[in-house]
Amino acid sequence: MKCQILTRVSVHYNGGTSNHYLRFGNPVFRDEVSKHKAYAYFPEGRMFCYIQWKANQYGTQFWRLLVLQAAVLGKPAFRVPGIKPGAKILLDVKGVDRVRKAHSLIDRIEDLGLDPSTVSPEFYLRSHQMFVSGLSVTPYTSVQHHAYLKTKVLTDKGAQ
Repeated sequence: MKCQILTRVSVHYNGGTSNHYLRFGNPVFRDEVSKHKAYAYFPEGRMFCYIQWKANQYGTQFWRLLVLQAAVLGKPAFRVPGIKPGAKILLDVKGVDRVRKAHSLIDRIEDLGLDPSTVSPEFYLRSHQMFVSGLSVTPYTSVQHHAYLKTKVLTDKGAQ
């Protein structure tokens, strides 16, 4: 029997001062601790987007958007605040302007009628590099998605 771990993501809202939430992703279950706090649990390798936002009386002080893959047993995972045991970071942007651009990138994926958690992980990794380099990010296309799905089917068949 194969042991599988679940990645726990802390989701919470604290008045107008902090908000940690999921932009996309399909947890296997969600534990509602209180009106303002919950935990979402993801199986190994599942992608999700986690937003961390903090403000004070002067406005937004910290804004971070991460696209992550839930930890896989035996594979390296990065420690991310609010996520246990950790996750593979595919895209990590900080700051109002970059987070807005990343939101727009995800909006465009949804406009194609696609679930952003089913997109090629390599797209998010490449987008991360473009953000870091200060270059404009090329939007995901349905042609890329179909190519990814074909490759995934071939890879999955080869693994069996």
